Amino acid sequence: MISELLRYSGFYLEFLCATIGSLTFKYYRNTPSRYLIFYLWFVVIVELLGMISAHYTVNQEYWIYGYLKPLLGNELLRRNLWLYNILDIVSFLFYIFYYRELIANEKWKKMLLIFGFVYGTIALLYSVKNHVTFHNTYMILNIEMGVVFFLMGAFMYLKELFMSDSV
Repeated sequence: MISELLRYSGFYLEFLCATIGSLTFKYYRNTPSRYLIFYLWFVVIVELLGMISAHYTVNQEYWIYGYLKPLLGNELLRRNLWLYNILDIVSFLFYIFYYRELIANEKWKKMLLIFGFVYGTIALLYSVKNHVTFHNTYMILNIEMGVVFFLMGAFMYLKELFMSDSV
C-alpha cells in the first residue's frame, strides 16, 4: 500500500496542483500564469496515459486494451517512451514561450520566439530522422537543447526581474 502511494506520489502532486490551479483560476485569468494551469492538466493527462504501460505489462487482458491494441499496437502499449519524448518537446516549448510572456523587453521576446522556433524545428527534425530511437529511448539531444534554451529564457527573466523595482 505504501509503495503504491510512493510510486504514484508525483502524479498525485501534479493532480493536486492542477486541481488547485483550476479552483483558483479566477485569480490568474489575466496573467501569464493561466497557461501554467493548462500545462499542468496536460502533464496530468500524459502521466495517466503513461500509467497504461505499467498496467498493461501486469494485466494485458483488461477490457480497454481490446480497444487500444488495434489503435496503438502491442509494442506502443508496452513501451511508452514515445509519449515522454513528446512531453519533453512540448514542455520545453511551453517554458520558452511562458518566459516570453513574462518578459517585457521586446528584443528578448523576439529572441525567445526565435529560440522556440529553432528548438521546435530541430527537435521535430531530429525526432523524425531517428524515429526508431524515438520509440525506444529518451531523445537526449532534444533534452539538452531544450535545457539550454530554457535556461536562457530563465536568465533573461531573472535579469529583467532583478533590474526592476518589483524586487
